[in-house]
Amino acid sequence: MGIRYYAWAIDDEDLDWMAEFPCACECREPRPERREALRRLDVLVLDKAWWYFQELFDAMGTVAGRPAGRLVLSHDMMHTVEYEPSYGSVQAAHVAEAADDLARVTLDEVRELTARRDRSEQRQFGGLQNFLIEQLESARRYTERLAERGLALRYRIG
Repeated sequence: MGIRYYAWAIDDEDLDWMAEFPCACECREPRPERREALRRLDVLVLDKAWWYFQELFDAMGTVAGRPAGRLVLSHDMMHTVEYEPSYGSVQAAHVAEAADDLARVTLDEVRELTARRDRSEQRQFGGLQNFLIEQLESARRYTERLAERGLALRYRIG
């Protein structure tokens, strides 16, 4: 349970359409000529690492401090007892910048982030530090593949 992160590869041309229909990124079929190429890229799942990444990349609210922060920007999802998912898009040019930024994250930065957590939180996910390192690597590989193909990214946190 909980709020999780999913991202899909899309073409830059589809960003406007996706902004108009936010939840469509989960069900819209790509244009026929792009369908197979986009399907091979699957989905990036960051599970609950998105929340830690917001802090790591100084990406609170609608402003990203680092390029990789564009991958995890979200509005305040808690409104009462329920929450609303947050959707975002990253243009292809910014996906490449995010991939470069993810490659520059150091082990010291991750250690520093996890050191600020209490012991019970550090034990989550079979070890918070290792979990975040694995998720960073997954995000780096995924964004690099998208950047190589000139693709944008659409994500859902919720």
